[in-house]
Amino acid sequence: MKRGLKITMALILVLALLGGCAPKTKEEIKIKNSVETNEGDRIQTQQNTSKTYSATPTPIETWAPYEYESMVNTIEPAEGSERFFNNLPDVPEGESIYDTTYLDFAFDTFKACCSKDKDENVLISPASLLFATELAASGANGETLDEINSVLFQGLSNEEAASYATAYYDKLNELSEGKLMIANGAFINSKYGNAVYQDYLDFVQQGYGAQIQTIDESSESVDLINRWISWNTRDKIPQIVDEIDPSTVMLLVNALSFESGWDEVVGTVDWEFYNSKGEVDEITMISSDENVYSSTKKMEGFIKYYHGNKFAFVGILPYDNEISANEFMQDFTADDYREFMNNIEYEKFDLLLPEFSYEYSNENIAGIFDEMGMHKAFIQGEADFSNTGNIDSIFISSIVHKTFIEVNREGTKVSAVTVVHEETYSAPPSISLDRPFVYMIVDTETMTPLFIGTVNSIDYQFPG
Repeated sequence: MKRGLKITMALILVLALLGGCAPKTKEEIKIKNSVETNEGDRIQTQQNTSKTYSATPTPIETWAPYEYESMVNTIEPAEGSERFFNNLPDVPEGESIYDTTYLDFAFDTFKACCSKDKDENVLISPASLLFATELAASGANGETLDEINSVLFQGLSNEEAASYATAYYDKLNELSEGKLMIANGAFINSKYGNAVYQDYLDFVQQGYGAQIQTIDESSESVDLINRWISWNTRDKIPQIVDEIDPSTVMLLVNALSFESGWDEVVGTVDWEFYNSKGEVDEITMISSDENVYSSTKKMEGFIKYYHGNKFAFVGILPYDNEISANEFMQDFTADDYREFMNNIEYEKFDLLLPEFSYEYSNENIAGIFDEMGMHKAFIQGEADFSNTGNIDSIFISSIVHKTFIEVNREGTKVSAVTVVHEETYSAPPSISLDRPFVYMIVDTETMTPLFIGTVNSIDYQFPG
C-alpha cells in the first residue's frame, strides 16, 4: 500500500567556536464527535480523482546511530572545574517546555526570518536551534550564559533553562517511534582536544546524546561532517560545511528529521493557488475529512494528525487575504498560538491542503540572536565559554540554519541543519489552503512546534 502523507524535515545547527495544552487524539475525537456532514456541504472540486492513499504507512527504516570513523587521535580532554548545573532541578510535574517563554523565542526568531522577503517560503526548526544553541550554552559562563538563556528562556534561571531543554530532548526521543530523528554532535579540532573539559563533554553526552568526534582541517574531516549531516537528515541535506577554518575550536551540530504518513486516507484534486505575488499556481491538493478546527479574530486553521497521533500538522489561514503569510507573521505572537490551541473545536469539515516542497537557508541566525539580546557570545574577547575548556578567547563566529520540506499525498519529509561556528470557533464546512498560509509540525503531547513555515507560492509536482 501507499503511505499516507509523509513529512520529512531535517535541521542541523552547527556552532563553530573560534579561538583567538494538547488537543485530544483522533480516537478521543471520534468517540466525542457525532456530527455528520451533509453531502451537499462538501467541497466542490474542480477535478476529482478516484485514487486515494492509505492511512497506514509502510514501516519507516530504523536509522541506526551513525558509525563514522575516527579521522584523528581519540580526544583526551582535561578535567574542568565542577559545573554549576551538574545537579539540575526537576521540571515541575505536569509542566513542559510549552509552559515556558520558549515559544516566544520560537515565534520571535521565525518572525525575524520572515521579515527579509514577504514573498519567500520560510522554514525553521526552533527545536534544532534550541538544541544546538544549548550545546554551546553548556560550555558558557557569566553574562554570556545569562544572555543566551534570556533569549531561549526569558525569566528562567540558567539551571531551569537547562532542565527544560534536556527534558524536552528526552520527551522527543520518547515520542519518536522511528518517525523523528534527533542527532547532536560535537566535532572538536584535535589541536584543542586536550584542552576541552571532560565534564563539558559528559554533560552534552548525557543531556543531549551528543556524539563526540575529533577532526582536523583536512578535506576528509569536511567530508566526515557532511556525511554525518546527510545521514541524520535522511539524505535531504547532503552538505553544509565547505571548509574548516584553522582557528575553529569545534563545530556543534544538531540534525532534526521527521517523516511519517497521515493518520487517515487522503485523495487528491487539481486546484489553483493564489500566491502572494498575485499570480495563480496550478497545484494538486490533498483532500481529506478532518474534525479538529480552531479560529480566532486573526485566523482559522486545523490540526491534521500523522500516523500514531503523536505528531501533527497544524495549518493556519489568515483572515486577511491581502497579505502574504510572512507579513501575517510580523504580528503573530506566542499568545496568538496559545489562543489558537485553546479554541480547538471538534466538528467534521473537508480539508484541501496543497502538495508542496522547498528548501530554505539562513546564514544570519547569529545576527537575529544578537538583535534578540544574545550579544557577548559573538564578540571575541567578551564571550565567556570558560566552561568549555582551557582555551582563550572562544566565541561564536556564525550560526547556519538549513531546512528542507516535502508535503504530498504519500507523506511529508522535513530536514533542518543549524551550524554554530565558535571561533576562538465552530467549524466551517470546509477549509481550503489556496492562498498564503502558515504551518507547523508539532508533537501532540506538548504542542510545541518542531518546525514552523510559510507557503507563499508553490512550484511542485508530485514525483510519483
